[in-house]
Amino acid sequence: MDVANYPFPPHLTTPLAITHVSVIPMDSERVLPDQTVVIEDDRIIAIGPSNTIAIEPSSITIDGTGKYLMPGLNDMHVHYWYPAEAALFLSQGVTVVRNMAGGPYHLALQQRLQRKELPGPLLFTTSPLIEGGPPIHSAWRSITNTDEAVRAVYMYAERGYQQIKIYNQLQPDVVRAIGHTAQEVGMRMVGHCPNAMTFEEASDAGQSCFEHLTGIWRGHLKAGYGQKPGQSNLDITVLRMVNEQIDEDAIRRLGSTFAQNQIWNCPTLITYHYMLDSEETCCADAGVQSCLRYVPQQALTSWKALDPSRYQASSTFDPWITALHRRNETFVHLVSLLHQEGAPLLIGTDTSVRYVIQGISVHQELELFVAAGLSPFEALRCGTTEAARFLGQGDEWGTITVGKRANMILLRENPLENIQAARQVEAVCVNGFYLAHKDLDAMLAHLAQVTPASPPQSLPEVRLANITDTGSLEAQGTWREEYMNNETGYLVYRQSQLPDGDWLLEEHHVFEYGELFSQGGPQQRKTTLRLAKNGTIRHLTSTNTSWLGTEQTEITWLDTEAYLIHTKAIDGHNTTITLHSPPLLPADTLSFTVFPWLTKHTIDQTERQALSIDETGIHIVLLQGSQETRTTQDTTTRWQIDIDRPDIPVRLITHVTHNGTFLRMEQTGRIHQRTFIAVPTPSI
Repeated sequence: MDVANYPFPPHLTTPLAITHVSVIPMDSERVLPDQTVVIEDDRIIAIGPSNTIAIEPSSITIDGTGKYLMPGLNDMHVHYWYPAEAALFLSQGVTVVRNMAGGPYHLALQQRLQRKELPGPLLFTTSPLIEGGPPIHSAWRSITNTDEAVRAVYMYAERGYQQIKIYNQLQPDVVRAIGHTAQEVGMRMVGHCPNAMTFEEASDAGQSCFEHLTGIWRGHLKAGYGQKPGQSNLDITVLRMVNEQIDEDAIRRLGSTFAQNQIWNCPTLITYHYMLDSEETCCADAGVQSCLRYVPQQALTSWKALDPSRYQASSTFDPWITALHRRNETFVHLVSLLHQEGAPLLIGTDTSVRYVIQGISVHQELELFVAAGLSPFEALRCGTTEAARFLGQGDEWGTITVGKRANMILLRENPLENIQAARQVEAVCVNGFYLAHKDLDAMLAHLAQVTPASPPQSLPEVRLANITDTGSLEAQGTWREEYMNNETGYLVYRQSQLPDGDWLLEEHHVFEYGELFSQGGPQQRKTTLRLAKNGTIRHLTSTNTSWLGTEQTEITWLDTEAYLIHTKAIDGHNTTITLHSPPLLPADTLSFTVFPWLTKHTIDQTERQALSIDETGIHIVLLQGSQETRTTQDTTTRWQIDIDRPDIPVRLITHVTHNGTFLRMEQTGRIHQRTFIAVPTPSI
């Protein structure tokens, strides 16, 4: 699924002129007939009536007769993790996206886009998501005090993220610390309105964009009504209050304040639309149906697991789902009220949550904005010029103007007359590339061809190199990996004892997950781990390779009660630290195959310290094992290993035979269970 292998046309090396085209510049509601627009590299160098523009003989000429040229569309709330998403965005005219839970992956992708190795869409990204309690995902950052909040903002600014994203459980003092520091370093604080705050309180703390309208009802219900502390937003009592007791005057005052202070909302109305419907209903939707062949099987499986109709047998289901559907209508009305008061709005979709598919969902959101009372021009403005202004890029793109970037789409009909005409994409200009209709079709055809190739078919065959250290081979084999009930990868490994008594563990793990918040496409992780007799780390080298680049980790025990740790992230960021500590066991983020080895050789029920390195940093965690022997026809031993991580505790359950042969291992504690199962191989 390497997006670089897609049939993109070459980067423009000569000027390109689109002649006799109707231009919708989006600086005001107007159409300029019979214009010629000239592009050189990624810039607009000339615009004017076609009979006044001279075209160089070497230029590529595109006849725009009967067509409409407007700025490219922007999706200001995406979760962009899968390389194939580029084809879906571009084919629907989306030339800029804002990623809403960033990581080094997104910084690396930005670098390739800035080098113009890929067309786009152009990418802006927030920091990793900052939460105030135990996060749902291991890549999110949990922060509960102001000092840590300040350090995190400085770190994310230094790494190159463009905005700071906050989430539900953050406490007000932490939000204020994040907001103040973000303002100090020139970054926006955006995200969900924290549960403990109203929109006014969060905006006073520095939040300048609110996503999904989450919590907008807090402080804006009629007298005598309010959400109790700890009460879920999806509680039917809360839903009914939102639907029946909203104080419209209070919402109007909020909208007026936001207009005055230029505080933004990105409602993502389409997100709620598909969140509530059954799988059958979603798949019957014409927009969804046309795109399902481009969706990875892993994503379809996760969406199926979220089907709300599985609760249909409950007596409370019907009134609950009815209240949720009605809340969707309420949110559309709230967008109308905010717009009437002049509060700035953005087009965003929250792709790739359930059945919200890249590209097409932008058009669905535009149509929902029109349903809320915006004119087609006003809705398109939220998805073009307003997005550029919000990102501080108004001088770069967002209107068709000489000197600006040529992020443009060619349409077959006039979207100012009918918003659905924005779906009729004939061609796309972005980042110095011109993608004609045949190019867009070729990208989608390629995507449809490669999408069904899910693991294991999509994964390369791997094997370990020949042993270089003389020693005694104890175990080797292959594990099959399952995640969310799908086969997602496999791992080959070898474990040997060296002449000096140390142990050498080698593993080569290939996998492809395809879930939200996980980097998409096949990946390979090669790890060589040298352990002391007691299982503590002496040396580790690990490389993780994907279509976007390579991540590296090296750990060396210095014999001075310290580890030297060097990491290189996929975006090229290098970190070297000296960690002063006693010798440490490896945690699950460093090796999987070490755990059967530990249960056989060294671990007992004593709590021990282990080293963990992941997206959130370097941590010393606590590891404790417990043993249970089950006597059946084949006696097996079940080892439970609990890892007390600072964010999400992890439990590993390893099953081995009476003679220590590995059978299977389950990892729980993250969003879904991962299972490794031994593949039968000849005896050593």
